[in-house]
Amino acid sequence: LRKKKVDELVQFAKGRSERGLAIDIGKAVSTTSLNLLSNTFFSMDFSSYDSSVSEEFKYLAWHLLEEGARPNVSDFFPLLRPLDLQGVRRRQIVYFRKMMEIG
Repeated sequence: LRKKKVDELVQFAKGRSERGLAIDIGKAVSTTSLNLLSNTFFSMDFSSYDSSVSEEFKYLAWHLLEEGARPNVSDFFPLLRPLDLQGVRRRQIVYFRKMMEIG
């Protein structure tokens, strides 16, 4: 599976270079990584090299991690957790729902 995904990346890069087009290496590698993971778990590609899905997924995953790592007053005072004073849980739910819409 890894070889197949790397071969797809090489073919994409070759096609772009033959046409004299620039390649956004970060986006291409993100797409390859996302498709490798999605194929491992769901047996299908989530994104194509000409799609913005991998960038959107990367953006949402980053923000979910950021929210999870942010210090939260509810972590220190569990009684306040239902109030979500800092809005961390609300933002995580929004990012997670958007991520599920992509898949």
